[in-house]
Amino acid sequence: MTDLSTANLKRLLAETTPGPWEARGYYMDGEPRPDDSHQIRSADGEYLGIMYASDAILTAAAPQLAQEVLRLREELIDWANDEALAHNALVKRAQEAGGAGIVSTRETTYNRILEILGDHDG
Repeated sequence: MTDLSTANLKRLLAETTPGPWEARGYYMDGEPRPDDSHQIRSADGEYLGIMYASDAILTAAAPQLAQEVLRLREELIDWANDEALAHNALVKRAQEAGGAGIVSTRETTYNRILEILGDHDG
């Protein structure tokens, strides 16, 4: 299986031609291609290869998809940390006020987020 860890996605993005890429079903002169092949071109028009229809379209979206995965991971972890910190502050105040049996869920929340994200290595 492809390594979709955060570190590997960042490495791949750093080493590839910058996106967005485009899958073009036509020649450079605007004439349509006679089959369902598409040229993949970089943002500045550099030829990156040729593939068939859906494969080309998904490949062209790869840089943006990788960036979106990284953004969502970061946002989700930040949200979980903020939620956990707020919850722990409430727990601390409740315990100081004599509340019994209150358990902090910071680690549980954070670990659940990591479980949802899968292997992403921070």
